[in-house]
Amino acid sequence: MKNPGAARPAPTIPKTLAELVGADEDLRLTLGYVAPPDRMRVAAVFALALELRRVPEVVKEPPIGEIRLQWWRERLAELAAGEPPRVGHPTLEALAAAAIVTQATLPALEAAIDARAEFLYPEPFETHDAFWSTLERAEAVLLLAAPDATPDAFMGEVRDRIGRYAAARWRARLAPALGAKLRDALLENARSHAPIVVPDNLDPASLLFVALTKGYLKREPGVSWGLAKRLALFRAMALGRL
Repeated sequence: MKNPGAARPAPTIPKTLAELVGADEDLRLTLGYVAPPDRMRVAAVFALALELRRVPEVVKEPPIGEIRLQWWRERLAELAAGEPPRVGHPTLEALAAAAIVTQATLPALEAAIDARAEFLYPEPFETHDAFWSTLERAEAVLLLAAPDATPDAFMGEVRDRIGRYAAARWRARLAPALGAKLRDALLENARSHAPIVVPDNLDPASLLFVALTKGYLKREPGVSWGLAKRLALFRAMALGRL
């Protein structure tokens, strides 16, 4: 696979940012495959995805979660407007340094935050499609990790696979939001996919985590599979299939 960024100098990822991304095994292992010049940009995207994911996990009252997500909406809008990031916040500083948040990318980020807010509330989703759409939109932040000039058709496939990956990985958490019947339908959707063939001129490294979908479906939730996970990522990178 060609790596158009290979000639650029590699920025050093701040320790706080590395620790945040490192706490998620899938993203940490994926980041290890990214060419050094691109790692800061990809780490910034991963960090933002993790920051937004954990809001529903750490708050007990939905209004508090809404306040935290609104804080992110406002900070990202500031970055898109060209304002400097809040000093001392590693994720915002990394996003600004990599110029990830722009007027072009802001609408997708705001849609992802809106989708994440739906997970603050205990009421179950009424349909499988409603849950699937929300999960896919919430995780779509990770699309920004893709290399520049990635074909739109390929990005559409990746967006779908990111939703399937999330469903497989967090299926144990889906029961309260879905109920058994809808959860089973969602998982069947996650199972029914063939690997994506990566275009020859595209480096798939920043998207490797989606190749772990079937591995999660083969195992009980919470089971550690570090070695097999590493082999799955290596195989995906070598074959150019996600």
